[in-house]
Amino acid sequence: FQVGINAQSYFYRLGDTARFNVQARDYDGKPVQTPVHVEIFRYDWRNPKQKKQAIQATDSQTDSNGLASVSFKIPTAGDFSVRVTAKTPENREVSGGTWLWVEGQGSDWYSSESREIKIIPDKQSYSVGDTAKLLLMTGVPDAHILVTTEGHSIQSHQIVTAKGPSVNVEVPITSDSQPNIYVGAVFVRDDQLYQSNKNLKVPAVEQKLDIQIQPTKPQFQPGENASYVITAKDSKGKPVAGEFSIGVVDEAIYAIRPDNSDIMYAFYGNRWTEVQTESSLGFYFHGEAGKKQMQIVGAGRPYRALAQLKPAGETLVQPKIRKAFPDTALWIADVKTDANGRAQTGRASLLPSGRRGDGLGHCP
Repeated sequence: FQVGINAQSYFYRLGDTARFNVQARDYDGKPVQTPVHVEIFRYDWRNPKQKKQAIQATDSQTDSNGLASVSFKIPTAGDFSVRVTAKTPENREVSGGTWLWVEGQGSDWYSSESREIKIIPDKQSYSVGDTAKLLLMTGVPDAHILVTTEGHSIQSHQIVTAKGPSVNVEVPITSDSQPNIYVGAVFVRDDQLYQSNKNLKVPAVEQKLDIQIQPTKPQFQPGENASYVITAKDSKGKPVAGEFSIGVVDEAIYAIRPDNSDIMYAFYGNRWTEVQTESSLGFYFHGEAGKKQMQIVGAGRPYRALAQLKPAGETLVQPKIRKAFPDTALWIADVKTDANGRAQTGRASLLPSGRRGDGLGHCP
């Protein structure tokens, strides 16, 4: 079996009680009842000989659901790792780990020489309506930091002042934050640019539909019309009216390659930030423009290129449209479920994919 541990929050203030959830599962995903040992270590970045020091430990036992909860009141600030271990029936040790940060006096180990802001979120993922609590570690005091949330564009911005080497920032999570959002932080100190960004996960669970297929009878004969009932529900189990596409294919094609397509990833996969942060600190001006300012402005930039055009009057080749699809027995692009989330179609191995508003689903 295997064990894991998660922090309920990934940063605390000095004096808080840090709480952790322990989980034990076998390789089939079934819960395991077992004794577990949890130990917490503090990193000392100023001591090259002993960077990690054990400060507390406790023992616990997972219940019939394979779960256990442990807590520590951490006596000092800094960067910590937490390790859980257990013994298998074969006396083999299995382990898991996590980390957390405790803010307070003595936590300013982070070096300002890197000119990078360390952004620590309190969770691994968020839901719409949450408020992300972030710890920004600058390494220098009295910094005025521009904090932005970014995706395809800048979604929000605020100025925060860090009186010490770190500051707490709150960012509201909205529907525009799905499936992920980047938090950017930047400030200037002594002609040096400090900046960083952090990717926050906001899974689009509300957009996922549960699609079920039920044949009207257990078996159909060759040449017989097969009838199926399709049921669609939203993430809360309520029926939804939507539009679905139905595909019937030769099952033998999956012997060549399985159907592992993920419609949720296609529409709500991780996105990259399209916002770029630049500053004038990387530009140098030597006073050489003189009377040729416009020529110098465009120096080194590529000219626009035009695609080569076909001669006028030349007839384009007409494509041959494929009409025979021997591996595809049926394709229906617009099966609609009613207000009860149900639809029925006649004919035969269905692979429905569908949408309702911004909801998506797939059922092999």
